[in-house]
Amino acid sequence: MLAHPFDAAAIATCAASRKVIVRHSVLVAGASLIRIPLVDSLTVTAVQLDMFRALARLHRRPENDRELSAVLASIGGGVLSFLIGRSGPALAFKTAALAIPVVGPLVRYGTGPALMAGYTWVLGEAFRRHFAAGGSTQDFTVKRFREIARDLVPRSALG
Repeated sequence: MLAHPFDAAAIATCAASRKVIVRHSVLVAGASLIRIPLVDSLTVTAVQLDMFRALARLHRRPENDRELSAVLASIGGGVLSFLIGRSGPALAFKTAALAIPVVGPLVRYGTGPALMAGYTWVLGEAFRRHFAAGGSTQDFTVKRFREIARDLVPRSALG
């Protein structure tokens, strides 16, 4: 039995938020498969903004698109997909991966979407935790994102 009547609501909000985050992470992975420059980045950004709106609604926070866009832009947003897919090391890796029979194409085309899905999950989880702690889009900063992301991403992945 729960200690407080508000615990059940908080648990339900957390569960619903996590479903939103997972759904949007999968959508971002799909959007990352788009092979038209900038269209993929714009689609990723749109999906991430939709995720932020859904999380704000679940946590009863204002859905200010201007604030959400500013936060996403300050953290990196869809631009990250452009940089991941078109940086020198990424292009070299993709070219080398194609040389591996059968598995190579899967690795080449699956890496970017997997990275973007993971990044979107971290973004969503950071917002979920921030909103659950009483925060809003107005007081969410890059510094706050980094603090939460450090808790979410294993130390080995950060180097």
